[in-house]
Amino acid sequence: MLKGDLKKQAILETAENLFFEKGYNSTTIDDILTVLKCSKGSLYHHFDSKQQILGELGRQHAETAFKQYAEQEYGTAIDAFNGLLYHAMIIRAGQERLVSTVLPLVGTTDESILTSAALNAQEKLFLPELCKLLEKMYAEGTAFCDEEFLPTLAWDTYTALYRRLLFFARDLQTGSKQPGDIVPILNSGRFLWERLLDVPFGSVEIIRADEALSCIHQAVTHNKYLA
Repeated sequence: MLKGDLKKQAILETAENLFFEKGYNSTTIDDILTVLKCSKGSLYHHFDSKQQILGELGRQHAETAFKQYAEQEYGTAIDAFNGLLYHAMIIRAGQERLVSTVLPLVGTTDESILTSAALNAQEKLFLPELCKLLEKMYAEGTAFCDEEFLPTLAWDTYTALYRRLLFFARDLQTGSKQPGDIVPILNSGRFLWERLLDVPFGSVEIIRADEALSCIHQAVTHNKYLA
């Protein structure tokens, strides 16, 4: 890795740690510079603002998620499809630090920057893979609706679920939602995927409700700005 790339990555890692420890809103560029012991010129060579850093973190998390997906072995195309949905989802085991950073920002411009960057990067990585899997599922006889724009519409359904779960996590933390309210959200997401792809009922899995709730709980309890 080149020297400039190393510096850029150091900025991102430092910022991510501070966003988790202090909260995004309470972290300043000067805080990042103090930890890094570098000049403003060095940081601004790579990033124009704290928002740009946040967006880049979202993009990198998407790349990491796709790498985690690609490293797994799957028996069938539908197994791989479920693995794709699982690894793309923000609220799951291993994502607690990211969720704890995002939750205080849900519904704000800053959250939109992060999630938009993550979702745009995911679309570039996951959508072509989704198209390949659908072709295999048609060949296997586990999916039956072969329409040109189906993958794109299905992906739009995924992004809507992604954002809906973030809002649920925020509402759960504020007390306006109850843990059990996640079940109909996940069931509705599964139903939409199954009907769009014309796959057998119960063949689509996204994430277990208890795992998603555990991720949210840990994100909240590990962050003093949320607990």
